[in-house]
Amino acid sequence: MVKGRIWPELRRLSETLTPGLSLLAGHDLHPHLAFQGGREGPVREAYTAFSPSKKKFRDRAHFTLAVSRSGVHARVALGSEALEDRERLARRIEREGPNLAKRFRSMAGLRSYVSDDGNGGSTTEIALDETFWRQLAAVLRRPGGSLDIGFGWSSSRARTLARIEIMTAFERLAPIYRLLDAAE
Repeated sequence: MVKGRIWPELRRLSETLTPGLSLLAGHDLHPHLAFQGGREGPVREAYTAFSPSKKKFRDRAHFTLAVSRSGVHARVALGSEALEDRERLARRIEREGPNLAKRFRSMAGLRSYVSDDGNGGSTTEIALDETFWRQLAAVLRRPGGSLDIGFGWSSSRARTLARIEIMTAFERLAPIYRLLDAAE
């Protein structure tokens, strides 16, 4: 069902979003279709990751448009595979923490999509205050540390979701993406 019904729709939507996301990023982005789960259980989510690399996305900061049973999500992420970038970003966050808290304080509705068990369970609403930035710097220094934050819409709301609403969410996330991307 994922490859037959969801991926074609994600591919179509991704093609329309890529030019706008590239403008937000300040450089060309390339879509990568993927999914989580599926080998030993159900697919937890299908998604498109928008990365500067044509070949892979997991080792760089990227935008993500995800579809799961709970709904649709527009996110920005930096995975555990981005080892060099995570250390540089942790140092930058430690240096600029108070300024980052002031700069990103108006991100109401932002959620974290990182789960401790790795199963992508429930999401937590977060505030980008000084505590968040200190904790993020510590998390990025751990071997499996990552960042995955964004906005989501319930599955019932997603049925009537307009493309402009998705782009608006990505516009709100763009400064965080640029912060992550600048670490490279």
